[in-house]
Amino acid sequence: MSAYFETEARLQEALNYKREHPNSSFRWLARQFNVSKDRIQRRWKGTRTSKSERLATNLKLDIHQDKALCWYLTRLWEIGVPLRYKGITAAANEILATAHNPTFDSTSTAPTVGENWSRRWIKRHPEFSKRLEKPIETERQRAMNAESISEFFDKFNAICITHEITKEDIWNMDETGLRVGVGRGQWVIVPTNQVDSRFKNLIGSLGDTEHISVVEAISAGCATIAPLIIIKGVIIQTRWFHDLKDGDIAIGVSDSGYSNDILSFQWLQHFNQLSKRTQQGAYRLLIMDGYDSHLTIQFV
Repeated sequence: MSAYFETEARLQEALNYKREHPNSSFRWLARQFNVSKDRIQRRWKGTRTSKSERLATNLKLDIHQDKALCWYLTRLWEIGVPLRYKGITAAANEILATAHNPTFDSTSTAPTVGENWSRRWIKRHPEFSKRLEKPIETERQRAMNAESISEFFDKFNAICITHEITKEDIWNMDETGLRVGVGRGQWVIVPTNQVDSRFKNLIGSLGDTEHISVVEAISAGCATIAPLIIIKGVIIQTRWFHDLKDGDIAIGVSDSGYSNDILSFQWLQHFNQLSKRTQQGAYRLLIMDGYDSHLTIQFV
């Protein structure tokens, strides 16, 4: 819970105590309930209402939505991924969109927060603070590699032991890009006496080729699931896939041919459904990179 709501809860307890014990002093209440004496006195006299009772443009989230956003930021920090202002705004808008009920007005749209809302929200939540990320010098980064890798595997082993995760339930996913019509290697003509190590000229391929992405996953037990194929476009045409034999393959489209927030979330559901088939224990562990679309509130 945020600091504001915790303080508000203590203030309500102090006011309730004052109603039951009218002779208790504001100074004594302040010490007992850890709330400012002036704050208790103003609320008791009715000169100021709580922020949750006021009509303020900054309070777009109710207490439960606020707690959800706090949980989200804390969860990201636990997995080592701090969030920028833009991401906080996106998460808040997603929470509001999820709670929006257009039953009474089908033309209504979900409320959203403004561009600067996240900065004001941070000021209201002292349990979070902004910090400047500094680039690490190359040499220092190299020196940290061994320590970082060791720390990662210590955490990895602890999770596997705690949750009794078998190798069949440890999965890794990644996205790779493919250029349509261009293989990984092309035949080239070189002098007969040339050796590979001396052949250093690189020839770029044409830049106007079509691009698709494939999201793959494989377990430490050598199991695989059908991939998600992402094609650059707006709509899917069934004639593209007449030759596909595997009915589990997922197909998606995006403007860029790369994954996005929606496709990443849909892939996660795809993974959840297919990886259950080989599940051995109570938990599965999915290892992935820090791609922005893996850090949305839906995905987390």
